[in-house]
Amino acid sequence: EASHAGSSEILKQLRVKKYEDLGLLLRSWRLKQKLTQAQTADLLDIDSGNYASMERGHRVIGKKMRNRIE
Repeated sequence: EASHAGSSEILKQLRVKKYEDLGLLLRSWRLKQKLTQAQTADLLDIDSGNYASMERGHRVIGKKMRNRIE
């Protein structure tokens, strides 16, 4: 039971890292385009606060959003 809880925590951390990695990719692209977060959010037709959360890895980037980004 204890090892199961530990592995669940590791999986959770890996998922969070994945979101953070995606956020870093978004930020890198945005900076190369010389855009602000607000401008990028407007391009994606989302709230700038939601976009900022995605960049920080605090918000999941779902399939629909990934399709918009691509």
